[in-house]
Amino acid sequence: MKLVYCVAFSIIIAFNIKAQVVYPIALDSIVNPSLELSMSEGGWEIVGNKSSLSTGSSSNPVPVDGTNCLRISDTAGSLRQALNTVHRGHRYRVSAWVYSHGTLGVNDLGVDSLYEVSTSQGLSWKKISVEFVSTGSPALFYAKYGPATGKSYFDVFEAADISTAQDSIQNAPEIKIKFPSQIINLSNWKITLPINSAQEIYNPTLYDFSIDPWFKVVQDKDGWAVQFRANHGGATTSGSSNPRSELREMLPNYRYRDSKSAIAWSNTLGTHTMWIKQKVTHLTYVKPHTVVGQIHDASNDVAVFRVEGLNGGTTGTGGTVGVLDTLAKLWITDADITHGYLVDSLYRIGTLFTVKFIAHDGVIEFEYNGKRLPYKKTKNVSGCFFKLGDYTQSNSGTAPNEVDSAYAEAYVYDYTVTHETLTGTETNNEKTSPTQIVLEQNYPNPFNPTTTIKYSIPTAGNVVLKVFDMLGNEVATLVCEEKSAGNYSIDFNAGRLSSGIYFYSLRSGNFTETRKLLLLK
Repeated sequence: MKLVYCVAFSIIIAFNIKAQVVYPIALDSIVNPSLELSMSEGGWEIVGNKSSLSTGSSSNPVPVDGTNCLRISDTAGSLRQALNTVHRGHRYRVSAWVYSHGTLGVNDLGVDSLYEVSTSQGLSWKKISVEFVSTGSPALFYAKYGPATGKSYFDVFEAADISTAQDSIQNAPEIKIKFPSQIINLSNWKITLPINSAQEIYNPTLYDFSIDPWFKVVQDKDGWAVQFRANHGGATTSGSSNPRSELREMLPNYRYRDSKSAIAWSNTLGTHTMWIKQKVTHLTYVKPHTVVGQIHDASNDVAVFRVEGLNGGTTGTGGTVGVLDTLAKLWITDADITHGYLVDSLYRIGTLFTVKFIAHDGVIEFEYNGKRLPYKKTKNVSGCFFKLGDYTQSNSGTAPNEVDSAYAEAYVYDYTVTHETLTGTETNNEKTSPTQIVLEQNYPNPFNPTTTIKYSIPTAGNVVLKVFDMLGNEVATLVCEEKSAGNYSIDFNAGRLSSGIYFYSLRSGNFTETRKLLLLK
């Protein structure tokens, strides 16, 4: 009987896809679209003079939604936020309600031009929209003053994917690579740099942030990458003497600039992974150590991949203090055990490699260059978060003869982070149960060849999740069985499929939803 149900569903969905693809698809990336939170809480960034902008309740004009709206008094300031995640060749529409006058714009970071629209209709609310075809780079939308005089008022920001089934990646403007956010996804990270009293950059500023040489785009024989550099003598964060140019994992679409936005997960609930494709390009002279991926908790390192050069003056190391290493050892540091496991005894500086953490069921396991290592850490840990980048362990306390110009450096080409559980979703150590059926957008998207699809069901029932091509032909059945209430995640491997647009559809009871995914090989 269950098989019949799945076949019938395939026929219905195939017919619906051939007959109609429903657009626009709303994006869930806009935090605080109606400005009911303060600007510091709402995911917005003030550009320019803060005193020229304010949010709060208004009786004249009455806001379109809720009680608050945005007021901009002059050209000295504007407000912006990021769109997460856009896809190359897709057409998007960003809208806002404007009272009196104002300008709405979008900056696609992959092109040099801005997309803008303005209105000056007088004492009434008017909805205005900007459309653009994405380069696939992050996009920042903004609200600013003008083109008339007097205050500009804004309310209810919206964004939607308005692509049609005929749209193709060939329609996308030519992309220009300028920012690290175009190479790796920076949606859920903040960066700490060894400059300006350990400078920290948050979302959405991080999207169009680049600084030479600490955090910038590079290209070499292995492709495009993000350069992370940490120098001896550089500024450090409180409680640490080790300079770093390093990303720290944050909550998705985080809206605060403090600890309330910091993610915290446990290896006793669900499976948490981080995979990094990278190379170490430079080490310091006296104590040539750098961390290239780690799990951290509130107080200490939990597990670390660490590249350690041969210098240091110890007899038989094969290195000479003050001379750059060309060979190094790659270790797993297990909390306070510096040399927990030797991964590679002859790592050549400048060679591409991959590492992976797999935290689940009270253990942490590891992979190197795609192979599972025979070493694991067995311990329950909580309050954890991932880090990636370059974290030098050479400083005045541990390497007093080091010169300040010495630095460690890593190139990161790609990464993936997943947090999966079949029984619940953990956010800041709190389990939540779904209250409605939800089919989330797959991530990453575009993908090659694996992507993750998440969905939630509030009550037990038969669930069918299938993938179809543009013609409505079924190409994969991912789920077809009875499921208890909960949050679910499943990996879809499209290795046997050709590049193109596909659709995945979820059916449970009377609920049916279809979303689009893009495979780029």
